[in-house]
Amino acid sequence: MALLQFMPWCQMKKAYKMGEIDLIPYSRSNSTGEFSPETVELIDQILSPYKDIRGRSINKCTIIQYGENDILDDLTEEQMEVTRELVQLVAFSGLANRDSGSYCNLDCFSVYGQRRSSKNKKMIAIISRRRGGRALLAVPIDEVVFSVPPHVSSIKGVDLDEPLLEALGSFRESANPNDWPRLQNAISSFNLANTDSELFNYQTEWILLCSAFERVLGAKSNDKDIATKFTSAITPANGILAPTSRRKIERWQTERPLRYEWMAEFYRVRNDFAHGKLSTRQPIAWNHSEHIFLACIGFPLLVRSILANDSIYNLSETEQSEINALEVLMDQPDFLSEPPDASSILDTYWSKYVSKAENEIFWQKMEEKLKEYMDKEPESPQDREPEIGCKD
Repeated sequence: MALLQFMPWCQMKKAYKMGEIDLIPYSRSNSTGEFSPETVELIDQILSPYKDIRGRSINKCTIIQYGENDILDDLTEEQMEVTRELVQLVAFSGLANRDSGSYCNLDCFSVYGQRRSSKNKKMIAIISRRRGGRALLAVPIDEVVFSVPPHVSSIKGVDLDEPLLEALGSFRESANPNDWPRLQNAISSFNLANTDSELFNYQTEWILLCSAFERVLGAKSNDKDIATKFTSAITPANGILAPTSRRKIERWQTERPLRYEWMAEFYRVRNDFAHGKLSTRQPIAWNHSEHIFLACIGFPLLVRSILANDSIYNLSETEQSEINALEVLMDQPDFLSEPPDASSILDTYWSKYVSKAENEIFWQKMEEKLKEYMDKEPESPQDREPEIGCKD
């Protein structure tokens, strides 16, 4: 029995490796010649019921290979569970890369496992989960259609953050038994809040995101503890104090950083949603779209910062610039609107503030180099090495 594990809605631009699995970009008819003609024929048969938004069989997907197994080898339940665990880390590395890479959501990383019998190639078995068991349906392959979800159909190419992916793999191998499950759970919650599916309302996404922050920080289930730990973990070069913010509300009575007040408010409102309310009457400085946008930027930066603090990851200049720009974005009223000087749809308040923070880091380094040069003692003539050569 052949088993193909693949992501039909994920078109990766290159191959990646994560732990026990390899992610292989695949084009129908195998133009690269990587697989045998027999393997290509079987893969193309398996892919034929998977349709794009126009009802055509998909042309590209990502195949998952486990360890040294052949891509069509059957897997044990344990191996399939490991695959699902690792794909969550792969998905997070894609979601965390949306600012610099291509846009994606969790559902484009959906994994399908399709078994095919060599004796009956005209039939396909569909196994679905149920409470208390599974449902099995066998149907002719030419009568089956799996359609791409509409909110995934526009995603054409996926880039992963490779350094982050490697750091997550290293942490998975070296972390103690308590830290890894906590990070794994936090990442799964974050991912689930980023499906873009209409089946998830923003209140559910809000609860999942708060759970992700709480778990990764190892915080108590209260706004003060989670806000305190978030403030300590994310440290911009020049912070903004809440009382000086353009977002200031009467509730803020102390000289705390703006990021503290944001996280405290985010978690306080979560308590309303978690207890069955679909709206909040609490005074808020950010609306729900702004809160979720900030959380989707802040959580990947938090994970990177935690890994960097454990010497598993090195923050890039762009990532440090994003940390420096985060509070500036929090301070900007109506930051999801188009800036008045925007030149394209990609010209957002966030991109502008990150670019400004990158320039500040660049010029700071230039000043440090200039100061280092100016502080050097000038060479005396006696210290100079004699020139070797001849004069005319």
